[in-house]
Amino acid sequence: MEYLRARRIAHGAALGWFALPDEPHALDGLRRAIVEAVGHDAWMHCGLAWPSGDFDPRWRGRLVVPWDAPNGAVDYLVGRAIGEPRASEARYMGLARRRPHWPYGCADLHELAGPDTAVAFVEGSVDVVSFNALCRKHGVDCLAVGLPGADNWRDAWATFARGRMAVVALDDDKAGVSHGPRIALALDGVALDVTVRLPARGKDWNDVLCTEAT
Repeated sequence: MEYLRARRIAHGAALGWFALPDEPHALDGLRRAIVEAVGHDAWMHCGLAWPSGDFDPRWRGRLVVPWDAPNGAVDYLVGRAIGEPRASEARYMGLARRRPHWPYGCADLHELAGPDTAVAFVEGSVDVVSFNALCRKHGVDCLAVGLPGADNWRDAWATFARGRMAVVALDDDKAGVSHGPRIALALDGVALDVTVRLPARGKDWNDVLCTEAT
């Protein structure tokens, strides 16, 4: 919760997110509860298990964000280190040997978007909730979906912009600037119109949200 407050993320926007315990005994207790609820086979295939059947220790202490399919079913998990990651560990990690089939927030877009709602393509879950909060604040009818990094775009995701205004709003960094035009080209002819836009302040849309909230 301290992390969410620091990033100005409202509690309701983070419903379904959860934090895994850092202590090994607590992780083991969680593993036993999961196995009891869904069975050993499901546990071994969920992406959080070590080949031995134990909890993959790389997930401990992380904020975990489920990525949904358009029908609302959980398709993928992303774990973010709270604070500095441990030595040799990445700040972000996903499920081993898998990639997300859908951008983050596509279920909300499917459920909440009206016929005139624009769609924005941003990077990751934090920027989705940040961009959406900024749109609500400024009265803009637009919903964001989050890519798993600027370099992981799939042309099939252009269908989320079919018949809508589209905004390519990636991070203001080397990857975002480099891949934005390519994504805009993939949207051309699918969306009604395509705009490429970078955050006005800071590297990403959470920086903009935090700046406006101070």
